[in-house]
Amino acid sequence: MPKFKMPKPWVATGKGSYSRPLPRGVMVYNPEEECFFLSVNRGTSKVVGDRWGPWRGVLEDEARIAEEMDRLYEQLEASGWTTMAYRDPEGYGRTHEANKPNMVKALAKIPRSPLIPWILRDMLDSDRASRGKAVSGGVLRAAGHDFHVEYFGRMWDGAPADHIWLTLQNPGQSKRTEGGKRLQMDLHQVDAMLDFLIGVRENLAPKETADAITHEFRVGQPGEDNATRLLRMRQHAQGMNAVLEELKESSPEQLATILAMTRMINAGDMTVELVYGPEDEAGANVH
Repeated sequence: MPKFKMPKPWVATGKGSYSRPLPRGVMVYNPEEECFFLSVNRGTSKVVGDRWGPWRGVLEDEARIAEEMDRLYEQLEASGWTTMAYRDPEGYGRTHEANKPNMVKALAKIPRSPLIPWILRDMLDSDRASRGKAVSGGVLRAAGHDFHVEYFGRMWDGAPADHIWLTLQNPGQSKRTEGGKRLQMDLHQVDAMLDFLIGVRENLAPKETADAITHEFRVGQPGEDNATRLLRMRQHAQGMNAVLEELKESSPEQLATILAMTRMINAGDMTVELVYGPEDEAGANVH
């Protein structure tokens, strides 16, 4: 990696980057990649921050980019991002979920653009999707990007559309903005994509299930060695997979009943006895 001699007040910050303070925030510059970032703490946090950007340019563009960073900081202030309450991590625990409501509330007020860090765009998009608000104005906002659809066919003959252009665009950009990725798909390809996504969805467990499993793995049980913990968690994961497989075809009413029974068992208000016998014997498998 080539060495750069930066003028004051720039100071080296590691990994080929240099930084200097701004009236609001900190400017970070990587001369090898020729890009600038604005470093801003998350609300009241003293240790957790994000790098907003990038702005492409060289050192001669510093003054212009500093003005653009100042305008972005004004947007962050107006949204409440710089003043929101933020609980810093303690020990091994993560505080992402605890801070998420304040972060999402502020992010929703910031104009959507590629300058928002990807991890924050993804957080906002996930929250909107969970509330059924991922689609707005015919545009799907997901995975930190915008998905635009245009329909085509023999419209002049009054025939329905038979293919589409699906444009994957940078956040906040119009479908015609340079830099987007356009995919032309006919009906068969759209159907194939739907089948693929449905298959993916069937293999996804709810986030709460994954969190419960990973929590058990991290915390373990008193006096449990690592080998025993790994074996127990493997058996636990296999059991969870078996349960999820059985529940895939359950109706909402059946799931509600199973959930109620599970809560009663965990609370000690109900016990279940399983009696097994030969498969060909009537009533042998009693639940």
